[in-house]
Amino acid sequence: MLATAYVATGVAQIIPNKRNAACFSLAFTIQFTFLAAFLWLNVMCIDIAWAFSGLHSPQGSAVERDHKKFILYSVYAWGTASILSVITATVEFVPGLAVGSPLKPNFGRRACWFEKPAATLAYFYGPMAFLLLANLMLFLYTATRIILVRRDTAILNSAGNTSGSAIRKNRQRLVLYVKLFCLMGLTWITEIISWAVGGADYYWYITDIVNMLRAVFIFVIFCCKRSVLNLLRARLASFLPCAKRLTHGKSGMSLSGPTSSLQLTTSIKKSTRRPSQDT
Repeated sequence: MLATAYVATGVAQIIPNKRNAACFSLAFTIQFTFLAAFLWLNVMCIDIAWAFSGLHSPQGSAVERDHKKFILYSVYAWGTASILSVITATVEFVPGLAVGSPLKPNFGRRACWFEKPAATLAYFYGPMAFLLLANLMLFLYTATRIILVRRDTAILNSAGNTSGSAIRKNRQRLVLYVKLFCLMGLTWITEIISWAVGGADYYWYITDIVNMLRAVFIFVIFCCKRSVLNLLRARLASFLPCAKRLTHGKSGMSLSGPTSSLQLTTSIKKSTRRPSQDT
């Protein structure tokens, strides 16, 4: 969604500002994709809060439960984004609302985007700010639950977590989501503030640069981890001498001896043969 949103935003900057189908399509695409991305971030926050809430998951096996939850999350995320887009389109194209109304989007009059601040707030920044606030509340709730779980193991059992490993995985997932929330949340908070406050463009150059590099930071958060780097070193060690030296050097791995890289590579091959079990 973010990739589509940024491509559409870039194209909207270079096409003529006209009230035509192309301009309307770009405006709705930008609105829908950005809101959908933030709704899916909200889904992550809801899911991690659910994991520590003590509420029962849907009935069935682990795969069936995940499938049911994914359907619910998809209806929520895609459905909410679609409803907001339908409301925007209704206000834009229904003739009952005057062109000069502050809540009418008026796509294409000034740019392939909302013309007036009130419409931008109502259909874009407002829902986004609400989602960011909801995510913060969910993270605070989850952190409180983790503290309670640490104090009393009985709460751990009542929360439906069958083992300490499940709690550790959920904690790792929480840390990952907090990083993603900080990256998307804080940068978009500055985006909303810059939109509301205004001022000279150079006031916001730093935050704009961070916003433009958001995809790079997301890649770093999800992929530049020790476990991923260790697996890459193990795979590259067979044909890159420098990678082999890193594998046997001080790379943060618990490897010792010339056979360690082979053992790790063998374990990788085994995991690739059994994707269903790893899942």
